[in-house]
This record gives sequence, C-alpha cells and structure tokens, in this order.
Amino acid sequence: MAYTPIVLPADLKTHVYEGIINEIAENDTTVITTAVSQAIAEAKLYLTRYDLMAIFGDQATDTAATFPPDDLLLNIIKTLSVWNLMTLARPNLDYDAWKSRKDEMKAILKDIQSGKADPRWPYQDYTGVTTPESIEVIAVSNEKANNRY
Repeated sequence: MAYTPIVLPADLKTHVYEGIINEIAENDTTVITTAVSQAIAEAKLYLTRYDLMAIFGDQATDTAATFPPDDLLLNIIKTLSVWNLMTLARPNLDYDAWKSRKDEMKAILKDIQSGKADPRWPYQDYTGVTTPESIEVIAVSNEKANNRY
C-alpha cells in the first residue's frame, strides 16, 4: 500500500475556506502540501514514544499508515498546517485567534509528550531492542548523613 499523508490539502477546508487557502498559496498545491508536511513533522517531534510509522506512514519508504487517525490528531495537523500557511499571508484570517489555536494544539502535544494525556495511539515497540554495549549506566549515591545537634 502506497504512502498517503493523513491530511491532504483538500482536507484543510474544514478549518479554512478553500478560496482563502488557494489565495494564500496562489493556487499552488505544492505550497499547501509543504505546509501539511511541516505540520506532520512538527507533530512527530512530540510523539516519539508512539509508533510513528503506524500513525503517519513513511514517505521515504512509501509505506502507508496502518492506524486510522482520530479526530484529535487530524485537528492538530490541520491547525498547524493552516498556521504554516498563514506565515505566507493572512487574508481574512484573525491572526490572534489562529495563534491561540496553534498554541492550544502545541499544548496538547506537550501534554501527550509528558504523559499527562494519553490519546490511545499505538506505542513504539521496543521489544528485542537492546542498548549498545558502549553505554554504561552507573548509579551512585552519597553516604547517609548522621547529623547530631
């Protein structure tokens, strides 16, 4: 199965009217596709403990995603994509409102990253993975203090 991004340029019309998107991108779909790719790459930075191949697929190896994206993930990617487009121009879009939305999406990603929120996405499988032999872990502690007054 071939790679397809979880968000296509046409999917952004749920967040911004298609005419505004085309006006910003000057009817160039590569600009929109790049904005979506940047949003996906940014989201991946926060989601490293999850199985990114299953969630997003991989364009380099032409591998499709196997996990159906949920509404939360789609909303995050679409919002970040629109924000990336807004760096080019902002016709008829409220900058402060979109900045607030972008900040909310990043806060959600940070909560997921820190473990405060668990969206029930597939985790990365680390079974059979060992650390390189050159890495040593040493744990030491100070001796117990006996304070007398």
